[in-house]
Amino acid sequence: VCSSDLVAAFAFAIDPTHPMHTGSLPLAEQARYIAAARGKFGACADYLYETWDAMRREGVEDAEMCALVDAVRLQ
Repeated sequence: VCSSDLVAAFAFAIDPTHPMHTGSLPLAEQARYIAAARGKFGACADYLYETWDAMRREGVEDAEMCALVDAVRLQ
């Protein structure tokens, strides 16, 4: 993307001080939540898969993300 090009983007931010923030959860519990979660922007699992696909297209390797994707797919 050239500096003069405009790109539409959408991002999520996490506030670790928010009362609903869970902190660290075991992988299996993360997968259960993600597989079941849905909000006004769609299913959390779909967002995870799309993010993972984009990371892979860009050559980004992340073992933890890979494990999470696999765990969610097994739900």
